[in-house]
Amino acid sequence: MPPRFGGNLREVTGTSDIARENATMILREMIQGIRDARDNGITIGMGTDSGLTHVTHYNTWRELDYLTRYGGLGAAETLHAATQANAALLGIDDVTGSVDVGKSADLVVLDSDPLDGFRAFTDPTMVIVGGAVIDTPTVTRHADIDARLDGI
Repeated sequence: MPPRFGGNLREVTGTSDIARENATMILREMIQGIRDARDNGITIGMGTDSGLTHVTHYNTWRELDYLTRYGGLGAAETLHAATQANAALLGIDDVTGSVDVGKSADLVVLDSDPLDGFRAFTDPTMVIVGGAVIDTPTVTRHADIDARLDGI
């Protein structure tokens, strides 16, 4: 079942009835495509459309959540899609995508298990990129966008 959006988003987005219906149709097809890929053994990667309205880089955890809730993947399958599968699809799995000797040290350190809920990614303890440590990373959040997305 596709997500339902709370409130009157037309006031916020300015979308027409036609644009909204088109988006609903595309969403339905995307969800079916995820399920078809999974059912047929096709590798699924994960990404965001962060250039679009209401899509922020720091909300990537929501994409993980949606892939699980609406695409039918388990939490571990979703994390695999965002890490090892993405690296393989991009042809960089010899450098990153998994924790292995000789690979780039790219890690997100969390206070709780993301398999119990992807919201754990909202407040990472540490991020390690290519071996460089970022203690207590912070981002500028958009409370209005986050509140709307929490209703999905």
